[in-house]
Amino acid sequence: GDRRIKYILKHINRIGVFTTARYFINRMIEPKDGLISIKVPGLLHPILLRNESYDIHIFYQIFIAEELEFNYENNVTTIVDCGANIGLSTLYYKRRFPKAIIYSIEPEDNNYNLLKENTKFYPDVICLKKGIYGKDCDLYLIDIGEGEASYQVVEKSDKGIVLNTIQCKTIDSIMEEFKIDRIDILKMDIE
Repeated sequence: GDRRIKYILKHINRIGVFTTARYFINRMIEPKDGLISIKVPGLLHPILLRNESYDIHIFYQIFIAEELEFNYENNVTTIVDCGANIGLSTLYYKRRFPKAIIYSIEPEDNNYNLLKENTKFYPDVICLKKGIYGKDCDLYLIDIGEGEASYQVVEKSDKGIVLNTIQCKTIDSIMEEFKIDRIDILKMDIE
């Protein structure tokens, strides 16, 4: 009822009537495992989302509810997005700070591949297939069964399904490797 109408109106307010209509129609007609393409105002290229996945929820949080909106400084030049997933927060920051260099870090293969696809037109987005950890090492990447946004890196694989091993770095190591002297925004959404 009312909640559904408010939900749709919030989309219309952020992305427009036609984009909202196309988005909801695509969500209904695309196969469960299909990709939805959505054009977001302020971004030059459409964003790809996996239908009937956690991507839909994250898209809502970031672009519709604008949960990343804060009173940022205007001279943001370096952003590190830890747990970048498919790149939605990266693209939000790219729209907000078009001149910033963004380091998007994601350890899981499918998320990383979609991150690369979603950011391929933005040369100042650097995608890193790594985990972030308290020391430089190789860890197990595990699926704890809670969806695409909740993979974990662990030293021992005593719970969940081991997907593979992943190179992990500290924030300091990333800064050293890419000669970053200052991070203006550090988004850390990691398990």
